[in-house]
Amino acid sequence: GKLREAAEFAAYGYPIDPDSGIPESAIPATLAALAAESVATSGARVFEFKIARHSLDVDIATVLAVRATLGPDVAIHVDANMNYTMEEARKFLASVAGAGLGNFEEPVASLVEMERLHTEFGVPLSTHRVLVDAIRRFPGIAAGGQRPAAPRRHRRHAGADARCRCG
Repeated sequence: GKLREAAEFAAYGYPIDPDSGIPESAIPATLAALAAESVATSGARVFEFKIARHSLDVDIATVLAVRATLGPDVAIHVDANMNYTMEEARKFLASVAGAGLGNFEEPVASLVEMERLHTEFGVPLSTHRVLVDAIRRFPGIAAGGQRPAAPRRHRRHAGADARCRCG
């Protein structure tokens, strides 16, 4: 049966090759300009791009630049291809908390650690590299394009009536 009114359409930004000659300091503005052009051309309401090919500071600056360029009406999704350590993923999520990430695909390699990040930060996480039976133990992680289980309270919401946006 019908799951939703319409599927999200995303414009996609490939990572800037570290060997391209573009200095790291120019990457945030370069990708932000690409995001603006892609969204304007396609009409997409989501812009997704790869991270974890440059320094963590560049990834953070890039997300913030893309958000500043696109404004609040376009969702931002990022994919780290499991290249962050848990410490790096935490620093990244804390640093971009104000950017309102719509999804973070495969921040780390471990499903247990992904679930921890979901619980700590409330950001929607996803992966496509799992067995469906294995992912069932982790209701906060979407797999294969499916959304995570119904919203639940996170530690940062303890004692509050507010629900997180992840779900």
